[in-house]
Amino acid sequence: MTADLLTRLEKSRKAYDEAVKRSERLITIAESQEKKHIEDIATLEAEEPKKFASPKNFGAKSQRRVKKAKEAYRQLGDESTDELKLRLEKCLNGFAMWGLQTVKWLKLDSLKRRLMSAKTSGSA
Repeated sequence: MTADLLTRLEKSRKAYDEAVKRSERLITIAESQEKKHIEDIATLEAEEPKKFASPKNFGAKSQRRVKKAKEAYRQLGDESTDELKLRLEKCLNGFAMWGLQTVKWLKLDSLKRRLMSAKTSGSA
């Protein structure tokens, strides 16, 4: 029984490690994409600063679109990061709860063995 629980604990640890690695990869990908988008925006602004700085070249409507697009991109980045953090936190909480439950199972198993041992020895 204890060996079975230990095997299950090891499998859960492996699954947890894989979930953490996946979350770390997703965070890294999101960060690299965000960095690339920031670099792209900086490149565009550097290549054509007059277009971005001069209200003559951009109508008010176009300026609003650019601001809206930048804000939407920023929000998307924030939401992606928040979502990844939430998923990672859920994984960590689940693993902690599973570990606690495993300890309880091991204690219960130990108590059962002691009770059976006491019954067989005639002291109970």
